[in-house]
Amino acid sequence: MVGVVWLGGKWRWNHLAGLLVAGIGMAIIASQQGGEMTTAGFWLVTAAAACWGVGNVIMRRATQGVPAFPMLSLIVWMGFLAILPLAVLSLLLEGYDSWLSAWQAPTWTGIGSLIYLALVANLVGYGLWGKLLSWNIGKKSETSC
Repeated sequence: MVGVVWLGGKWRWNHLAGLLVAGIGMAIIASQQGGEMTTAGFWLVTAAAACWGVGNVIMRRATQGVPAFPMLSLIVWMGFLAILPLAVLSLLLEGYDSWLSAWQAPTWTGIGSLIYLALVANLVGYGLWGKLLSWNIGKKSETSC
């Protein structure tokens, strides 16, 4: 939906069908509240999905009309710039004691998770996704966001 408004994309029947299926899925998930999922958690995950869609459109718009450049560079800079605000937020929300214990007693699971998230999820995953958005197919995929 964001791509239609900001980039002038066109609605197609498969976009509407996808939106309908997503809406049905969200209704099913929302109907399961009362177990381990909270209302706040549901809306936070919904907001995260909306941010993902907006991020796709911003990425596409930022790369339109500029000379070609490696998308991996953009991904690396975005990740680098996020370190400080996310570290401060983590310190404020989790507290100094959590930070101290994590730094004093790292586990192989924690180190492996950090490497996976930094290298595989961010560099490979977002790098390939950014490349996809830089192609013409990216305009089609973001219209459904």
